[in-house]
Amino acid sequence: MSQITPAIFRQPNPAVVQLLPPSVDIEFNSIKFSVITKSTPKQILKGVDGMFKAGTINAILGPSGSGKTTLLNILSKRINQTKHSQLSGEVIANNSLFSKEQFGKFGAYVM
Repeated sequence: MSQITPAIFRQPNPAVVQLLPPSVDIEFNSIKFSVITKSTPKQILKGVDGMFKAGTINAILGPSGSGKTTLLNILSKRINQTKHSQLSGEVIANNSLFSKEQFGKFGAYVM
């Protein structure tokens, strides 16, 4: 008769562990974004700060045109500074900077 080892003492199965989503905290500090129009720069975000803790559900609320989609695009690295826009501030995941490609490994955002 074979003996069954309780789950608490078993070695983790690497295939299963790789399927689990990573635990990631996203923090953003002093996010400012403006677009350069024909006449003057238009400020879209003005020093936005926040944090999304792993395992929580968050909501971004505001009226039309308040910058909600712009913020999400910046957090997911879909917007970068160009000659027609100015972007400043810091977006980090688990206390580290990340690229657009790295975001795809721990997050998803569908418009």
